[in-house]
Amino acid sequence: MIKTLHNPIVGDTLEIITEGKETNGVYHLIQAFIPKGCPGPVPHYHLTFSEEFTVLEGRLHLLDGNEKVVLTKGHRFLAEKGRIHTFWTTDTDAKFLCKVTPACEGQYLAALIASNLVKAGLTNKKGIPTNIWRR
Repeated sequence: MIKTLHNPIVGDTLEIITEGKETNGVYHLIQAFIPKGCPGPVPHYHLTFSEEFTVLEGRLHLLDGNEKVVLTKGHRFLAEKGRIHTFWTTDTDAKFLCKVTPACEGQYLAALIASNLVKAGLTNKKGIPTNIWRR
């Protein structure tokens, strides 16, 4: 069953197509929709998994270390473990697949928590939690 997470502040939508528990922890497969003008996450890296991005529609801008790359339909990008990266859109929406290898439950949980904090009104206008200690 596909699970959908939506963040109304930035307008992105994540559809969890395949969870790691369905692949014995080999990978997660996520389809993402990012609206034009979305700044994306801050540059970051992962210690335990890699992410492979495949663009389905639009243009996706990526930072690969210090190099900026623009992907269009059919292009792929692999953000290997330990590699600084991020993604964003400018003048078009982007729809892409993100394959997380090996599956990392923490990534899904972080997206779920962020989505629920926004829906509960517990973030500022940029989606940053206003009080992480609130119960």
